[in-house]
Amino acid sequence: FVKFKSMEQLFDLVDENDKIIGATTITEAHQKGLPHRVAAVFIFTPQNQLLMQLRRKDGYLDHSIGGHVDLGELYEAAAAREMQEESGLIGKLNKIGIFYADERVRKGKLQIVHWFGVFEITLSDDEMKNIRPDPDEVINFIPMAIAEIISSMVKNPEKFTPGFISTMNFYIKHKRLSLPEVLVR
Repeated sequence: FVKFKSMEQLFDLVDENDKIIGATTITEAHQKGLPHRVAAVFIFTPQNQLLMQLRRKDGYLDHSIGGHVDLGELYEAAAAREMQEESGLIGKLNKIGIFYADERVRKGKLQIVHWFGVFEITLSDDEMKNIRPDPDEVINFIPMAIAEIISSMVKNPEKFTPGFISTMNFYIKHKRLSLPEVLVR
């Protein structure tokens, strides 16, 4: 009996302009610093608090929802798919924008370079009752005002994923919020 190593999923490899130039695996992309795509969703409560995800795999605080964009998939489709998978929610997402983030600074031996598609949604009180965190990925969703999140990021950046810090900086700039930028360490 011969065991075969499972084939790793392929994702779009993109260039400095976010144009598809091939395919890669997450392992290869993260080891070699190859740019690939991620969709991130900011979910807001009716009280305008952002839901941060407490990740099961490492205990870091992260975007409400986030995940790699599958081979041939659009950012929008990946954001909707990930939102349903991680929270059980289905809803109309508003696109904030797409940007490049070099996260190699904090990851040490990993060379993580992402293009992020960032989306947002504000839930009603009824929709808040429908949140079902995926127990394999999410410990909990923590609501907090953006100003409080930024303050916490400045004081304890090691508690947050570099991607979340990057997308938060992008969100603040895009929305022209008068909050400081957080350095990714």
